[in-house]
Amino acid sequence: MRNPASAYVQGINDLAAPLLIVFLQGKLGKFELGEDELKADLSNEMMLAVEADVFWCLTKLVSDIQDNYTEM
Repeated sequence: MRNPASAYVQGINDLAAPLLIVFLQGKLGKFELGEDELKADLSNEMMLAVEADVFWCLTKLVSDIQDNYTEM
């Protein structure tokens, strides 16, 4: 919706995953992330903050590289 020219592009999740790890590590202060750690160490508010940070970083990244995958 934010970039209508790009429509659906397979692989955007591959760009989001490293961002998610980086922001989660910032909240946890740990290198290794396991499923149990996330449930125990992150509140719902922290998870929402991480989600928002990933969204806005991914939005900026996609807008900067949009010309590489849109039809001209």
